[in-house]
Formats: sequence, structure tokens, C-alpha cells
Amino acid sequence: MTANGQFVNAIDTLNKLAKEEGYQGAKDWAYNASKRGIITIDESMEISRYVDLRNTMCHGNFDLVSVTEREVARVNQYINILTNGRIKEPIRVPVQAGAQRQAPVHIGTISSEPLLPIATRNVRLKFNGQTVCLADIKCTCCDWGDEQGWPSLEVVYMSGEIKTIHYNENARDLDGDTPEAYCKQYSLFYKENGEYFCDLLGATRQMLQSDITRAYEKCDKSAIYLDSLIVNAQNISSIKADGTYIAVSLINGEVLETEYTKDSCDHDGHGADDYVKEYSLYTKDGLAIYPNYDEACLLMAKYDYEHAMKLYKKYQRRK
Repeated sequence: MTANGQFVNAIDTLNKLAKEEGYQGAKDWAYNASKRGIITIDESMEISRYVDLRNTMCHGNFDLVSVTEREVARVNQYINILTNGRIKEPIRVPVQAGAQRQAPVHIGTISSEPLLPIATRNVRLKFNGQTVCLADIKCTCCDWGDEQGWPSLEVVYMSGEIKTIHYNENARDLDGDTPEAYCKQYSLFYKENGEYFCDLLGATRQMLQSDITRAYEKCDKSAIYLDSLIVNAQNISSIKADGTYIAVSLINGEVLETEYTKDSCDHDGHGADDYVKEYSLYTKDGLAIYPNYDEACLLMAKYDYEHAMKLYKKYQRRK
């Protein structure tokens, strides 16, 4: 087997083992492992790059990328670390397969102020055929890919109910357009064995980005948008950023987190590729040049965090 094939298999094994330990994947494990001192922050970022590279290879660019035995050996080292140095109690326990998580609620720190919906207007939208009233929502968040790669939207209602809306090859956006239409509009194709195919996974993620961005435009001026996490600024007690992670603490003690990835977009609707082009974020490996999505995601998260803090402080002054 070539080094490329060994590399993909090794990353798949790392992802599988991480999920068996209760994490969302290799990136999630690496983040926690760096927090616990099992690996360094640089090693955590290396794992993130390797996972992104694996995804790039498996979306029509397998023959355009050339990895070495060194990369394969590094991934195998991380597999050994995960296997022999497991973190028994993950710091962040996912609530569902999305970016929204719960944090422990401490007695005495919960505010008596009621949470407000993310939108005050009585706007009803149909996300992939399912009707949602924005005035009844506490927050929204997205999962950019399950085990098959299909994304989903999570809608958290004021009542605590969570509705998960899945996007796949049969999905329709707010206008009724199909993933095939998105492939043509955004040139989302890949080449395999000399033939071109529609990148339906990429198309559904683009579709979900479009839908959630348009939903955000319907919200009132108190809504904050962070990588498809929409929350009312008046419900927030603090916002913290850590690299590509942003954590939003609500006045009722809940903590909402989101991680910026290659599939994310900022509150202006700009994605990772836009940041790569605007800031010339590329890395070179031998003769091959790759987009540096790690740096793009860091800049995107920083940009959204600064925007969110301005809006949050604005509403803090009103209290």
C-alpha cells in the first residue's frame, strides 16, 4: 500500500478510536489531550492539519497529494498515545452530534433573568422542509458532518426541545434548490478515475451555510452569529475564545461552544477559502502547495469573536 493509503487508513483509525472514547473525532481528542498535557498544543494543531489533509485527499484530490512515511509514522505515534494514554473523563462531553454542549451548572451562579429568543420577529422558515419559528428558538448550531459526511442543523427551542434537521443528497434549501444545483453554482466537482462527479457532501454543507446565514439575517440586531451558532446577545454572560474554539456562557449557566473548521463561515458569510485567498494562506510541502486552513480558521474565529464582543458589550452597557 502506498504512503497515501497508509496515511488515510491511519487517520481513519485515529478518528475511530477517538469516537470510541467518547469524542467527536481525532480533532476533539487532540484538543482535550493538549489541555491535559498528554500532547502539546503544536501536536494538537498537527493532528488537525492531518485530518484536514485526509479529508482533502478523500474528496477527489488523492492523486494530487503526496505524503511521506514520516506523516504516516506521526499518525501512528498519536494512535499509540491515544491507546496507551486515554483520557478517562473528557473535558467536553457532547450533548448530541452537533456543536452545542452543556456545561455543569453551579448553584448560586445562575441568573434569574429569563432567556430571550434569538429573534423577536415572528419569522417562520422551512429548513429542508421542516418549519421553524425563530421567535421560539434559544439558539441554533450546526454539525458539519456525521460519519458519512452529511451535515445537520440543530435548533434548540426555549422549552429545551432540540430538533435536528439533516441535510443529504435529497435536501432542499429555503428556495427549494437541490445539492446538484449548488454543485453547478459553486463548481463543486471532483475527479475520480478520469470521470467528474458532483461533490454532494460539499454541496449540502454549502446549502446549510446558506440557509443558516439567511436565518441570521431575519433575526433582530441583538443576535450574534458564530460559525452557525446564533444566540441572543442579551442572553450572554461571557464570551471566551481559545484558538478556533469560542465558548458562549448564557445567563442561565449553560455554555455553548463552536469550533471553526474548513466548512465554517463567518458572520459576513465568508468561508475558509475566502480567507485563504485574501490573506494568501498557503503551505508548501515539496513541490505541492496546499491551502493553510488552520490559519484561515484561526483568523475567521478571531474576526467573529471581536465582532461578537463588540455586540455583547453594547448590550451589557444597556443593562
